[in-house]
Amino acid sequence: MSYEIVFLVLDECVALSVYGPIDLFHSANKIAKYGKTPQPDSVDIFTTKIVSLDGNPVKMAGGHILNVDGALKDINSPSVLVFAGLTTDDPQSLIYRVQEQAPDILNKLESLTSNTIIAASCTATLLIASAGLLDGKSATTTWWLEPIFQEYYPLVQLESDEVLVQSGNVVTSAAGASSLDLTLYLIHKLAGAHIARLCARLMVIDNARHSHWTSVVALHENNRDPFIEKADAWIRKQPLGECKVDNLAEALGVSSRTLLRRFQKALGESPQSYIQHIRMEQAKSQLESSDISIVDLAIKLGFSDENAFRRAFASFNGLSPSQYRKQFNRYHH
Repeated sequence: MSYEIVFLVLDECVALSVYGPIDLFHSANKIAKYGKTPQPDSVDIFTTKIVSLDGNPVKMAGGHILNVDGALKDINSPSVLVFAGLTTDDPQSLIYRVQEQAPDILNKLESLTSNTIIAASCTATLLIASAGLLDGKSATTTWWLEPIFQEYYPLVQLESDEVLVQSGNVVTSAAGASSLDLTLYLIHKLAGAHIARLCARLMVIDNARHSHWTSVVALHENNRDPFIEKADAWIRKQPLGECKVDNLAEALGVSSRTLLRRFQKALGESPQSYIQHIRMEQAKSQLESSDISIVDLAIKLGFSDENAFRRAFASFNGLSPSQYRKQFNRYHH
């Protein structure tokens, strides 16, 4: 199955919110084609297109001219319509601008089917709020827009502490670089967790963001499946060294086989893999913020020995625990 991803760009758009996601979708295609079972002739999972309001090129925030593939009015109902972030020196002038452009956007959005996912990151969240798409919904936005966002769009339930929020068919993410989190989430949702995870590693999105993205995916996927949400809550309450799949199944009142089936259906991975991800989140958090020894951390997380922990950590993150601490622990000297 192929998914069409359309990016709507306006003058002063942020290049990262366009080119970064496009590169990630392209990487997902390559991973799917040249994975363990290469299928070079298979259809791309994702196709991407860039449109402007009128079909004319736009001038990006950095001054470069961005040519587009067409006008917003000419698209049908893509799988995802992504609103690229905008730059501004003044939130108030940005409000005026998006409100001026909102009617043209709303006219087109009304013709799209409910199957189209609407996605916006950073300042682009104002565009879809101005078009009324967020009324009565939860959303997030970049931290410095929070006061004016709440003033102009009181019908939106703003969750500004979240990196990513999905409400119905609308997904919003926070500050500029969160467009990468948003894209990984869309890849996860449409192509599966395995491809999304490999995509993050292939593109060497730094491990602090990868950790955050893992939490985001878990949280928002869980919100759509009470069973997984309950499982996640149980796992996070256990000492990770004692967290076993059989115990999880017993706590949820299901067989191990049913537990595996439910996890595969909801997340595309096994319960053991999910537990391992949480262990790695915990490990990275400890390495980022404490001076705990690698040996003690391995014991705390329930690994049989230090070497087993080092191998698992390096496999998951692409860095050894020591390298990760050196790169991301601001107190490390």
